[in-house]
Amino acid sequence: MKIPVLISLLLAATAVTCCGTHDDAYVFLTKDELKTLADGTYTGRVEKGLDRAEAVVTVKDGRITAVGIPHVRAFDWREAVVRIVVPKRILEKQSLDIDAVAGATGSTHAAKMAVNEALKQAVRN
Repeated sequence: MKIPVLISLLLAATAVTCCGTHDDAYVFLTKDELKTLADGTYTGRVEKGLDRAEAVVTVKDGRITAVGIPHVRAFDWREAVVRIVVPKRILEKQSLDIDAVAGATGSTHAAKMAVNEALKQAVRN
């Protein structure tokens, strides 16, 4: 009886360690806020738990025109895929409400948070 419980706890701990943590309380900019962006190029960084990323975002005429992810903490193929796919999805939707890259959920979340941190600087009050 104790062995299944111990195995379950070990698997749960491995999943958290392996896949990073997510801050469910993290607040992304709203659609209304995204409509008030000032032109410019902005840099955002995030380091929360195992999630680390940096983003450079360019805004022109109130639209996101370029997104770069020069750094994201990821392993194997995930880094390259997140650096390509996340910016493409953000540009297409003009939103941070995008699907995570399969197999790279933590890295996708970190990249989105870094883009959000950059865009916070662009919001006009």
